[in-house]
Amino acid sequence: MDGAKGKALASRALRTTRAAALPIFAWPFFGLVVACTCWVYLMQVLDAERAQFEQRAYETAARVAENQAAQLSRDLTMIDQILVLVGSHWQAVGGKPEQKALDEVVGPDKAILDISVFNPQGQMLFTNSPAAWTPEDLANIATFPFHAEQKRNPADVMFLRAPRSRSGEAQRLIRFFRKIINGSGKL
Repeated sequence: MDGAKGKALASRALRTTRAAALPIFAWPFFGLVVACTCWVYLMQVLDAERAQFEQRAYETAARVAENQAAQLSRDLTMIDQILVLVGSHWQAVGGKPEQKALDEVVGPDKAILDISVFNPQGQMLFTNSPAAWTPEDLANIATFPFHAEQKRNPADVMFLRAPRSRSGEAQRLIRFFRKIINGSGKL
């Protein structure tokens, strides 16, 4: 009888131990579930913040690009207007401009503008900066694409040449070209 009573007592003790041990053994499992849930939430929050940061960066870059494009457009319009004014002045004085009068036409920024006038054959008629053209450029001006296009194209438009460095200078130079037509509409 002691053997059966001992087995029943041991079985009851085991059930009691299991019932008491369940919360003890369940805490690590529930802790792991909570930790995984927190980890997933943290990853979602970080991903949402990254997406917001990327969106703000794209919007800022687009705004900067739009502002720079607008400024470039204004600069090109200003340069085109200066070229038109130089052409008008050239026509008004019959192709014989004076440097002082041309400086007044160009305005206060004349120090940064090298202005040259070429005839249809490519000969330089006037310049306010002789150093702006190398001897090689002067010898080959009639073969430059912008000069040939200005002769071929009847439209009165501005052309730009690809940026290049002057000899001995690190600063790059961009040349803008516009044809000057006389009263009869010829170059």
